[in-house]
Amino acid sequence: PRAPLSRLAAKEAVDVSHSYTPSAKARHECVTQDQPLFGGNIANMEEYVQEVANAARQFQLQDRQVRHLVHLYGTKAQELFPLLRNHPVLREQICRHQPDLKAQLVYAMEQESAISLSDIFLRRTAIGWTRCHGRDCAAAAAFLGEHLGWTSARMEAELENFFQESEEACRMVCSPAKTSVTSEPETDDRDETGPECESDPQ
Repeated sequence: PRAPLSRLAAKEAVDVSHSYTPSAKARHECVTQDQPLFGGNIANMEEYVQEVANAARQFQLQDRQVRHLVHLYGTKAQELFPLLRNHPVLREQICRHQPDLKAQLVYAMEQESAISLSDIFLRRTAIGWTRCHGRDCAAAAAFLGEHLGWTSARMEAELENFFQESEEACRMVCSPAKTSVTSEPETDDRDETGPECESDPQ
């Protein structure tokens, strides 16, 4: 299931709106916590992960990649399979730090109304919220420009805008001592996520 922070923000917005509702009869208690997120109606997560893993064997994905797709897309994970089947290059991992696949970038643009790298990395996936802030992934996303027919100038602008928005997003959720994302991350194989906004993974 995706976007728990967005769900929390929506709940808070509904709760605040109640104070502006003139009639108590028009007020309804927010029930978002009782509703499954889009693609999140899964009775048994482990069984479903295995189901998707069996269907994905033809693409030779790693176990952690399959699990990542299920946790990110839920029951919609297999919607990426046509991209993986028709474009083998999209089966490749974007960078060594994260399990995300190139197919996810194309899917975000074609199926999730993303129009920029910032949309993809900060609002369609969790790539921009990882310990390396998606910097290596963004650099490796040059193929996306070729796939979409972007000029080199457009690609440079997308990268610049993403780095700037990533810095601003980090500044909003991190302590002042941990807001910089300008230093180069150390190379490792971890895919830790979270709002710590540490520039260099320990």
